[in-house]
Amino acid sequence: MLIANVLGVEADRVFAMGEGDLTTSIAWLGILQYKFQIYYDFSGYSDMAIGLGRVLGFKFPENFNNPYVSQSITEFWRRWHMTLGSWMKDNLYIPMCGNRVNSKNKFNSYSTFLILEFQ
Repeated sequence: MLIANVLGVEADRVFAMGEGDLTTSIAWLGILQYKFQIYYDFSGYSDMAIGLGRVLGFKFPENFNNPYVSQSITEFWRRWHMTLGSWMKDNLYIPMCGNRVNSKNKFNSYSTFLILEFQ
């Protein structure tokens, strides 16, 4: 939280700049700050929930596995939000016959992501 909040303040400052004051390098700096703010927010809160769960006797799975070192967008998705991806696969995609090779495969994929998007 400490890192994410500092990055968030700096990213907000960059995004609040006027067009005349914004250079390409400053814009990229703001983008990178925002990118890491999101990661540290999600990862930090997940780690706190995992730690609190362990204190209370629960064991929750890890949720992030260094997504920014991924070599592809597929690997990034697998590393970014592992529990959500697993839940979507187990509870949405596979029950809609997602593992079978047929013409409904694209429909199942799109439906899974639309359900996630509009929840």
